[in-house]
Amino acid sequence: MEKVKELQADYLSEFNQFLTSEIETNIQNKEFAQILNYSIQAGGKRIRPLFVLAVCKMLNHPIDQTVFKAAAAIECLHTYSLIHDDLPAMDNDDYRRGRLTSHKKFGEANAILAGDALLTLGLQWLAELPHHAGDIVAYVSQAIGPNGMVYGQYLDVLSETDQSIQDVAKIHHLKTSRLFQASLYTGLKLSEATADEISSTLRFGDAFGLAFQIFDDLDDAKQSTLEGHDDADKTTYVSLYGIEGAKAHLTHEIEKAQRALADIEGRDYLLDFLDYFDSEE
Repeated sequence: MEKVKELQADYLSEFNQFLTSEIETNIQNKEFAQILNYSIQAGGKRIRPLFVLAVCKMLNHPIDQTVFKAAAAIECLHTYSLIHDDLPAMDNDDYRRGRLTSHKKFGEANAILAGDALLTLGLQWLAELPHHAGDIVAYVSQAIGPNGMVYGQYLDVLSETDQSIQDVAKIHHLKTSRLFQASLYTGLKLSEATADEISSTLRFGDAFGLAFQIFDDLDDAKQSTLEGHDDADKTTYVSLYGIEGAKAHLTHEIEKAQRALADIEGRDYLLDFLDYFDSEE
């Protein structure tokens, strides 16, 4: 993960400070800003905003305040989705990354409003970009909206244990891959990418998202075994194919992601993110 570590070392601390500061500056009510920043500062790998930076590096576009603002917008959209996913009517989670979820910390109404605020703030920041704002907002809105990420969550809420692999793959594509693709598209447009570069990189994003979810299924299965319980009510790659079968599908998606970028110079800035999946044993 040499390139990923390079991005983290060069930009992550500054980006996190930028993101927190922008929320404090843009939200008039300081208490409400603190509620938003509670979830924004909860940690995580920051893969989606790092994707924006990685594409710019891949295509030799400078990392400036405009790129930071775009990446911050993507992280706002991602955090909104997590806040709402955790709500009692959805996944009903009390903890995320070792700390209380937003609705457990501030109440359900405030969590809903925090998610709403981050969604609209993220789109506002994208709309304020000096170049290609219209294209970026249109693509990202489609990716996370009623035919994208939100639709995937809708299907997940309705899902039953007798889903086919096509059903599971569709949910993963919508819930996970589409936001990765939105992150990549944002960096691509900021970098004045060609049509071929956009097409190839978005294929990478789709495969990466599916690999990400299969890897998560494998990790969940491992944790369930260690903790002595299982998720019998949820259809996953592991429940359909077993551990070894899920690993084979993970390898297949990783190889698809690698092939997608075969003709792009500087591709290591994105390919190094695939090392994330090497830690599954």
